[in-house]
Amino acid sequence: MAKPTPEALAEMLEQTLLFRGLPKATVDRVIGELEVTRHEPGEAICTQGDEADALFIISQGQCTVFHEDKQLSVEREVTQLKPPDPFGEIGLVLGERRNATVRAATDVVCLRLSRNSFGMLLMDEPQLGVKISQNLARRLTEQTQNLTHKYVELNDHVFDPELYRILPQDLLIKHSVVPLELKDQHLLVALPHPEDPVAMDALHRAAPGLTLRPVACGVAAYRRYLEHVIRPAMQGRVIQQVRQRRAEAEDLKPRDLQIHRARMLMDESAKEITGDGVTRLLKEIFTEAIVRGASDIHIEPADQCRVRFRIHGRLQKFVHAPYTFHLPLVSQLKVAANLDIVQKRKPQDGRISVSNGGRSFDVRISTLPTIDGEKVVMRMLETSGGLLPLDALILSGDLVSRLRQAIMGTMGCVLVVGPTGSGKTTTLYSALAELSKASPDINISTIEDPVEYTLPNIVQTPINKSVGMDFPQVLRALLRQDPDVILVGEMRDATTAQIAMEGALTGHLVLSTLHANGAPEAVTRLVEIGCARYLVASAISMVIGQRLLRRICRRCKTAHTFSDNVREHLARADIMPMDDSASLWRGRGCDECSGSGFQGRVGAYEVLQIDPRMREAIMNESLSDQLRARGVEDGTLTTFKQYGAFLLRMGYTEPTEILRNFAT
Repeated sequence: MAKPTPEALAEMLEQTLLFRGLPKATVDRVIGELEVTRHEPGEAICTQGDEADALFIISQGQCTVFHEDKQLSVEREVTQLKPPDPFGEIGLVLGERRNATVRAATDVVCLRLSRNSFGMLLMDEPQLGVKISQNLARRLTEQTQNLTHKYVELNDHVFDPELYRILPQDLLIKHSVVPLELKDQHLLVALPHPEDPVAMDALHRAAPGLTLRPVACGVAAYRRYLEHVIRPAMQGRVIQQVRQRRAEAEDLKPRDLQIHRARMLMDESAKEITGDGVTRLLKEIFTEAIVRGASDIHIEPADQCRVRFRIHGRLQKFVHAPYTFHLPLVSQLKVAANLDIVQKRKPQDGRISVSNGGRSFDVRISTLPTIDGEKVVMRMLETSGGLLPLDALILSGDLVSRLRQAIMGTMGCVLVVGPTGSGKTTTLYSALAELSKASPDINISTIEDPVEYTLPNIVQTPINKSVGMDFPQVLRALLRQDPDVILVGEMRDATTAQIAMEGALTGHLVLSTLHANGAPEAVTRLVEIGCARYLVASAISMVIGQRLLRRICRRCKTAHTFSDNVREHLARADIMPMDDSASLWRGRGCDECSGSGFQGRVGAYEVLQIDPRMREAIMNESLSDQLRARGVEDGTLTTFKQYGAFLLRMGYTEPTEILRNFAT
């Protein structure tokens, strides 16, 4: 292969820090010793661990430098080289083996200077050795300054468990990271390979809002530190957190938990199945559900007896017990709830109450036959904590004011709509509690199936279909009881809805729930089940749509800049323009939220006020989409998307939650 002209080589050497500034005679001597080599893509030009037999200068193409961690058997990309970068000179100067592998990324042409030639040049041209040493020292200094990866001894730093909880522990262990210091939103972290782009990218994504300052530590030193310092300290921390959680939950103990049977007389033929192990497991289940704040308990048959809790809207595993526990466990619950212990082929519903540490819960039990046995789902409703006021549920002051104005009226129908488990009944109960307190001189009555909370100064009637007490029958009777305010648990059929709305037109305030996707959809839903349009248009005064979203953990909440992709989705869904989503909020993940970044739930609402123009639109057989467009145009509808944007700006939830529920 033809060597480049001496003039071209001289220009290339002058651009190379290693040979820059040498006398022309010395440069000519170097040029005379160079040989040209060609390498195909993927070919190793020099290999880590091999003897350093030459230095190279890239003339054409591009190379990639790799370093292999011998202990972990992992090869990492370190940097890219291009003309006229040199490599391999450190091994020659220090007389050591290669500390990295250099592979051709493209077709590469190199200028090679052998060890023998390099040695002869140093002997014949002493000034070359001085110049190379100076340039090499300067190059290493510049690299060190650019990398700023200072080496630290981990044992010189006091381990801080609180600092270790800032980032997910599995991520820290995966990349061998030790957080050392947090100051002014700058987090100092030590890891064996601070130059690893994969590790640093993962850390940056896990710690939004923080500036990372990486330093280097030894691999062996990290392993010793992990084994002798981090793990013992974190294990003690976990034990301490469990104890603290228990203490904060009023020292709840399984042995103190009491399960109260339903008030109905039990069938004497039903025999209670006893067993210390089953009873102990049942008490553990209820106690842990109370401690974790579970809304539902699932006991599922399979190859094991699987117990899961619904916490903040997500099912989480509690325990997998042997399958032999399943039947006795279900039997004890059925006996306590006055259910037929023998009947296993039909669904059954019942209720019990449990109490512990001064807290009491009403537990609604539902059984369902499956191919593996009966599945049991229990809903936990705390009766001792009291109801939250409306302004603690609906965080927008304007919407709360509009709802309060509606429920303080003397007539009309207010509907709360949404899917099962979205908090509709809780919202109505809070409204009734405020109404009862503000107007103690009015008659408030409810019809429910079942009665979920016992409210003071309010007459509550449960549905009992076994004796013919269904919604229409009880509602007709209740209208003869001189009511001012009526809560109908749910409008399940046309008859119930029609009686309720007729009552709303004859001087009563009626509150109820309905299953519908949104506020405008509730209007068309009533028409679909058979209600007359004139009745719907005349009786309904307000419709409230409701959802429950995961709430950002208050403890690890931090400002965050989401990716352009997420922000574009928000803009395309007409939730928030790009300019407004530059800085939002997210949860980093901590022990308080089990690393999820979410703790608890927050309501999202949609409110439609029925004014004369909207009544006219309903009478004209408008579809829900047309009603929605009319409401937005007139300002009588606050949509889920508008409320979602409010939740994002205030930092109550993340874009993923809003997009998951309201992107369409």
